[in-house]
Amino acid sequence: MLHDVGKLQVDQSILDKPSSLTEAEFSIIKDHCRAGKEILSKDPNMPKVVVEAAFGHHERADGNGYPRGIKAGSLHAYTRIISIVDTYDAITTNRCYDKSRPATEAIKILFGCRSTQFEPNLLEKFIECLGIYPIGSLVELRSGEAAVVIDSNKNSRLHPRVTIVLDEEKHYRAPLIVDTAAHVNDSAERTIKRVLDENEYPIDLGDIFANFIQRRNSVSA
Repeated sequence: MLHDVGKLQVDQSILDKPSSLTEAEFSIIKDHCRAGKEILSKDPNMPKVVVEAAFGHHERADGNGYPRGIKAGSLHAYTRIISIVDTYDAITTNRCYDKSRPATEAIKILFGCRSTQFEPNLLEKFIECLGIYPIGSLVELRSGEAAVVIDSNKNSRLHPRVTIVLDEEKHYRAPLIVDTAAHVNDSAERTIKRVLDENEYPIDLGDIFANFIQRRNSVSA
């Protein structure tokens, strides 16, 4: 939650710039690591590992990161973990300068950077945690309906729980939670066919997950 706190000291016009940054602007962006360390160090109760993560989350396994250009062996495990998660978030989130990309594409990009940018063992564990269809992925079922993955199925990675949000014609419908694993042995129409590009279907993931959590809590109560 605090790794990017240093961006509070970066001019908002640079953070929101939709076009490529100049060399000078990128230098300002990179300084958010130092600023984050400085801000967090002022709190005597702040764990040192949190300060280190804010300072080093843009370092890379091969030493080509910033601000110090040090290799993975010199970085705390938390810092190495956060660098993976931060990159995944950057790829899968809409930014002013780039559209989000599907989780499956993000995984391919991360995997292609193993050993250079990220520690291979940690990256593999991260991908393992996400599963084949990461939570938040937009998928098309064999029925033609579109759904958002809301929960993984540890016993059947290919068949997660989903919330159907679009009908066969890709029109909005009332959300319907479905366990795709329960449909494997029937017509299989409500099993996953392929991953969709969420940019083509503007769906409010926050609203979907809020509804899912609310329903889960009411069942637990």
